[in-house]
Amino acid sequence: MQKLLLAFSVVLGLTIVVALVYIYERDQRGLREAALVGTWVHQPANNESLYYDFRRDGTLIVMDSAGQPTDTTGKWYAGGPNIYIRFPLEVLRDRQLVVWHIVDISPDQFRVRAWRDDEPMIYQRMKPPKASN
Repeated sequence: MQKLLLAFSVVLGLTIVVALVYIYERDQRGLREAALVGTWVHQPANNESLYYDFRRDGTLIVMDSAGQPTDTTGKWYAGGPNIYIRFPLEVLRDRQLVVWHIVDISPDQFRVRAWRDDEPMIYQRMKPPKASN
């Protein structure tokens, strides 16, 4: 009986440890940058799509609806519940650092808020249109 109780206690203890590690990794560790790498499209109310190319090296290139790079480029970092985007001073003088608060993220879509009370902005993963030369 003691051996059975000991074996049950060990299995129960391991199950609890595995469950706690899983919960921590899922909920507390935060976003991994690799989840955002790729091209995302945001279609605001004026229907002018903008493509955001999050690159592995931490650069961000914003493209217009035709797939042409705009003058808006910067650096990005995803950490915890936020995405941080830093633009050079000559690109955006009024908002050099942009912080997006992540509402929800999946492999094909993410929703973020720029301000706490704003409606979430929705970004869909996709390939940018071919730039015409």
